Amino acid sequence: MISPAIYQSISHDVICTHANNCADITTSFHEHDHYEIFLLLNGNINFYLEYQDFHMRKGSGLFISPDVFHCSEQLMNGTCDICSIHIRSDYFRTLNSLQTNLTKLLFSSDRPFFHFQLTEDQIEYFSKKSHELEKSLAQKSFGDDIRSECLLKELLLFLNSLPHPRQKARSSTLHMPAIITDLISYIQKNLTNDLSIEALSETFHYNGQYISRCFRETTGISLQQYIIHKRLDLAKKYLSLGYPLTQACHLSGFHDYVNFTKSFSRYVGMCPKQYQMETIRSKSFQ
Repeated sequence: MISPAIYQSISHDVICTHANNCADITTSFHEHDHYEIFLLLNGNINFYLEYQDFHMRKGSGLFISPDVFHCSEQLMNGTCDICSIHIRSDYFRTLNSLQTNLTKLLFSSDRPFFHFQLTEDQIEYFSKKSHELEKSLAQKSFGDDIRSECLLKELLLFLNSLPHPRQKARSSTLHMPAIITDLISYIQKNLTNDLSIEALSETFHYNGQYISRCFRETTGISLQQYIIHKRLDLAKKYLSLGYPLTQACHLSGFHDYVNFTKSFSRYVGMCPKQYQMETIRSKSFQ
């Protein structure tokens, strides 16, 4: 199992990569501060989101919004070919126009991801455009930046043209244990309440050590790490809306401001005040 950093960010506006003949793309639970487009060009994997699980085959793809935990599990002996595109959130907003919001059709409040299945012709189109994008991003000649943006917009418009579900996400259909999906759902709804292992043990009627062990074995990260990150995700939303630092701290489930600032700086890479200033400044320029 690959163990990437639990919280990942990118320094470039856009990163596009293709990986062929991957022997194992199994990863532990992690999240991004940016958008990700993931397309399986060949192979078979299971893909787990906080909200839903998918068995993915050739042509299966996911467009995932920021701050959604996910991981992948490769199936059977064999290799996979994949394409992944990562887009900074602040840059993504600049791609929209007054007439066209490139995320409006893809995401909703209860479905912060878009699952799609491409035909052979669509796979060929996406692969061609994404390879052109990867090549253009790697070059620094005159016009390459504009060409890259045009190619990215073409791909985003293409994704928006695909059929997309209007209903709420289905419940888990793969093999994530029920206790884990129940825990994730409960934590999402109770971030400001007591989520100590003792409280969770009493709520779910399982031994605390069993709950912790089961969560780590399934996701690759500790239950406490997951809770901290979900509270930090909530704090970032309050900070981006201009809430006072102490209020954002308490509204996101932290009851110790010093611990909040330490955790925020450690995982996000900057202090809450700096994050708030940069986020608000970024929005003001768009």
